[in-house]
Amino acid sequence: MPKFLNSNVFGLGLITFLSLVNTYPIQAGTTSPLNPPQKISQSQAKVKVFFPKLPNSNNNLNYVEPVWRTTTSRSVAEFAIQQLIAGPNSSEKSKGLIAPLKLQGNSNCGKDFTISIIQGVARLKFCRPVLSAGIGDDARMKSSIEATLKQFPTVKSTIITTHKGDCLGDMSGENFCLKKPQ
Repeated sequence: MPKFLNSNVFGLGLITFLSLVNTYPIQAGTTSPLNPPQKISQSQAKVKVFFPKLPNSNNNLNYVEPVWRTTTSRSVAEFAIQQLIAGPNSSEKSKGLIAPLKLQGNSNCGKDFTISIIQGVARLKFCRPVLSAGIGDDARMKSSIEATLKQFPTVKSTIITTHKGDCLGDMSGENFCLKKPQ
């Protein structure tokens, strides 16, 4: 391999590593993802954002399709969730993709959400009320969020909570997402 190519590959690898370290804490025991964000330059990354599609075959409430977004942010997981909230663009809407999340009201933390990723668990807490028309909406939201976050190397599972700290879509009131082994 030519010397200049070898140094460019090393530099790109180092930038990718540093961006992941800055984005969320990397804990011992984490593994590489099957489909990590793609670097397109030293200052830009492409990440997937997964949107529900209506209609889809068999009316599968968990069906999502990826679209690519480009960012200069080093907080790629936060950027990806912001893109889920923003929803699909007009071209993506014309293909049947829909926005999985609708937030309303005031924030109780100064922004739309907080996110942390520790020991393979992404904890996403919405700071504004999340609108839901029922279990179908809840399933689409959770599928979109989980698929979007699990593309990242340090995410193996997710815990998604409302602005009140309850598990998103858990109508039982038992907050099972907080009780399951991680």
